[in-house]
Amino acid sequence: MLLMDNSSFEKSAAIIFYPDKIIIETRNKKDNYTWYSSGKLTIFPINASAGMLGEGIINHLNQSEIKGIEMKEMKELRNLFRKKGKFKSEKSTMEDAKYVSIYSDKNMIRFEPKKNKTSQQLFYNMPESISEFAVKNLDSIKIGKYARDSAAKCVFI
Repeated sequence: MLLMDNSSFEKSAAIIFYPDKIIIETRNKKDNYTWYSSGKLTIFPINASAGMLGEGIINHLNQSEIKGIEMKEMKELRNLFRKKGKFKSEKSTMEDAKYVSIYSDKNMIRFEPKKNKTSQQLFYNMPESISEFAVKNLDSIKIGKYARDSAAKCVFI
């Protein structure tokens, strides 16, 4: 089993599959244990190719930064995600959402599918479903495929 510790990773993004669209967002690192939405996102059609999704993931990982931030600013950026994604509420951002966190460094990329508990507005880790791959063996098509495969492991509770 892989460790859940993401503190060593330098970059993060998330891909969220909805019934009518796919959103990839850049996530920034506040400290060793806190990642947050940067407000930067790209919306793809649900039938986007693996190559398109992989390129989007690479683009958003490249935009990820280590940046100190206050809680108020984190909430404002989350609201920006909701606005750009055309969601009515925070709860609606979670409805039917298959959420996959993606972490990377120079050598490795990790996909972490989540359990979605919309009623509590929480995503839970699924350590048994984490996948890691060496970056040197990947292209955008493989990255997009691994993201879709990871989303297929997401569950609703």
